[in-house]
Amino acid sequence: MRYIGITLILFMVSLTSFGQVRASVNKRAAWTFSMGPSIGLMDGSRFSPTTYGGMIEPRLIFGVLGRKSTTSIGMPLMIYGFKQTYGIDSVVSKGVSVNLPFVMDFNFFHGAFKNTNHYVGFYFGAGWNFNYTSFNVSNREGVKENYKGLNHGVYTNGGIKFGFPSGVSFDVKIYASLTFKTPELTLYGVALLYNFGMKKRKGGTWY
Repeated sequence: MRYIGITLILFMVSLTSFGQVRASVNKRAAWTFSMGPSIGLMDGSRFSPTTYGGMIEPRLIFGVLGRKSTTSIGMPLMIYGFKQTYGIDSVVSKGVSVNLPFVMDFNFFHGAFKNTNHYVGFYFGAGWNFNYTSFNVSNREGVKENYKGLNHGVYTNGGIKFGFPSGVSFDVKIYASLTFKTPELTLYGVALLYNFGMKKRKGGTWY
């Protein structure tokens, strides 16, 4: 519960800047959208499979912290699958997982505003993740174990955004999701995201 409280406090602090954003012509609230492939590692006590999937992330930039920094709320939907064979009994684990974190980020330089002349930016943040996972474990003797369930836990991420003169923008994101109900579903990963809406303008890029 204390993690939920911390997340809500950070969210409320960010909301205090909303009026300032709405009053600014050049720094008004704006939606952004990114998507791309993701690869990760589940940190389980019984198994630690590599995960493969994708991430889709809408974000609302709404809080001005300074001339080159903002806050935002993101929802990086992650869908991934995994399969691993391990042990002398050839135990096989495979499954699929859907994650929907709500995360507050602090953004700097490129990607911090709708309009920017910066080609490189970075961000970091934390929030709360809601997770649905389904997997089964079996061995060559035919013993099987099935699991399906909802989980939740702390989520954190950070990354670097790159803008290019051609008008495209990419985001290299690292993330971690700690699941309390089923600790072996804890996930660490990296994603390469394409930031939609980029166009080139004189003197820089914007999105």
